[in-house]
Amino acid sequence: MAKDEFMTQENLALLRGNSPSWKLLASDDAPFCCAFLYHELLENNVRNLPEARLVLDMRAFLEEKHSFMKEEIPPEESLSDEARFYLRKWSDGDHRWLRRFYQNRVTCYDLTAPAQKAVEWLESLKSRSFIGTESRLHTFFHLLHEIEHQANPSKKARLEYLEAQKEEIENKIALLKKGGKVDVLDDVQIKERFMEAVDIANGILSDFREVKDKFQQIYMEFRDEVNEWEHGKGALLEQFIADREIIEESEQGKSFHAFFDYLMAFSQQQDFDETMKKILRLKALARETNRYDALHIRSAWVDGAEDVQETIAKLSEQISWYVNENNLQEKKNIYFQIKGVEKKALAMKGFEPKEKDFMFLNDAAPTVYLPMERTLHMPPVKMELDAHALKEGTYSGSLEAIFNQVYIDKPLLRQHIEDLLETRRQVTLKEVLDAYPLEKGLLELLAYLEIAKKENHQFLPVKDRIFFTGIDGRSRFVLMERILFKRENMNG
Repeated sequence: MAKDEFMTQENLALLRGNSPSWKLLASDDAPFCCAFLYHELLENNVRNLPEARLVLDMRAFLEEKHSFMKEEIPPEESLSDEARFYLRKWSDGDHRWLRRFYQNRVTCYDLTAPAQKAVEWLESLKSRSFIGTESRLHTFFHLLHEIEHQANPSKKARLEYLEAQKEEIENKIALLKKGGKVDVLDDVQIKERFMEAVDIANGILSDFREVKDKFQQIYMEFRDEVNEWEHGKGALLEQFIADREIIEESEQGKSFHAFFDYLMAFSQQQDFDETMKKILRLKALARETNRYDALHIRSAWVDGAEDVQETIAKLSEQISWYVNENNLQEKKNIYFQIKGVEKKALAMKGFEPKEKDFMFLNDAAPTVYLPMERTLHMPPVKMELDAHALKEGTYSGSLEAIFNQVYIDKPLLRQHIEDLLETRRQVTLKEVLDAYPLEKGLLELLAYLEIAKKENHQFLPVKDRIFFTGIDGRSRFVLMERILFKRENMNG
């Protein structure tokens, strides 16, 4: 017997690190993630949901998650931000549990095939109250007989098979006309066959996502190939047609197109609807009518099939854009610029700056001054002085108040900063004050602010708490922006 190369230790070890399905099951957030994905997308076979709805629905799951962890439940705004974080995390290149895309200018998400496999595997662990085997045996033999007879090209063999079927049907008709009993399935057999049909229907929906992912992968590979294309447009078209034929002639492509054509036939849709309505009226399936209506499965199939068709149509839609000379050149320029950034980023790998904050933007947005924002000219108010002659007076008491004025020596404060910058490239105001505590309270602190502003040092949004003793001897503190003094900004 041939050895299964997939189930080798080497391959499974590689799979453990690369498979999104395995990563999902091994994740610390697996209970939270799988429960959310199941209830939002799999339980009712929904796809392509907008981000706003998923964020809103995830808040209840996050509250439950925080409760399990015995954590304080954040406010609604923080829960929404956390939900957006998880959606983007689950759709990035390291996880690939969701597919993030834009539809009608709205950010949407859909479940990927690997994530669906992981969630369905967890669902299969659920203990089933009913396990049917008879219907599966009938299906098994029916498929074997179908393969046996319909794969045989012999006309003689086919005629013999059809004649045998005809004879069997005629015998059954004759027996019924003579008053024979009609063989009817009991409730157990009805439920067993229906559940098997539902499993097949859900399996088809699962296959749609896998087929779509494969076509999406081919599309992405083709797009990268176009970006690096250096030959003529004729060769590009030839390559595109060859890739398209590979898709359509593949086993998955043929099977999908045959399924889609069969499903979209009006007679098949009508037959499906009428049959489902009759079946769901049976007493044995009374409990299933709440979960399945006549159009539930077919509408889910149609949505899934159309989703795959849209992915395939992208190839044809984009090829006209790619072969346009201007668009192709523009796309290549953007592509090579991105590649240049990626190369520089990879060259920095292992040499990342040690500081947490190593890059600063003084202005993250342009400053705009509109003409009408300027205040109107106001003529200065003339000061009127009362020109009375000063009169000589007398004062009795201490003159100490005249000499008890606060003088701030700014050159000395500046020297404090320069002393610390002799051994460092930069230093914060808090570090300066730790080395040289404030002696004259708030006025001295304001002098430091004046120095920082005048010499264009940096004011950072991080808050520092500055403690000092006022002139009156009382302890106070100021909560202020962090000031960063740099050696190159010190003049002289």
